[in-house]
Amino acid sequence: IVIYVALIITTLVLLFRWRKLAKPFAIATLIFVAVYGTIDYAVASSVFESSGLSGNTEIQAMMSKYSGDVGRSVIGAFIWVPYFLISKRVKRTLIK
Repeated sequence: IVIYVALIITTLVLLFRWRKLAKPFAIATLIFVAVYGTIDYAVASSVFESSGLSGNTEIQAMMSKYSGDVGRSVIGAFIWVPYFLISKRVKRTLIK
């Protein structure tokens, strides 16, 4: 979580200052969120499965919601990473 917060703060500061470094930091943040969320979901699912708690309806509801969050972060990365790489607007905006 600390790495995620540091990446977000650094990316926002760089974006508001129109720095060229904002582009790689934004891409790194998006990829980190997608990978971390996927790994965290897999580990949590494995822990609940091995402990026998996967049949609990509350845990199933929580994991279902969390899988949706992970899916959104992965889809967001698939949309925004190419945008940062290809967009002419990003190239024109991040000039310093």
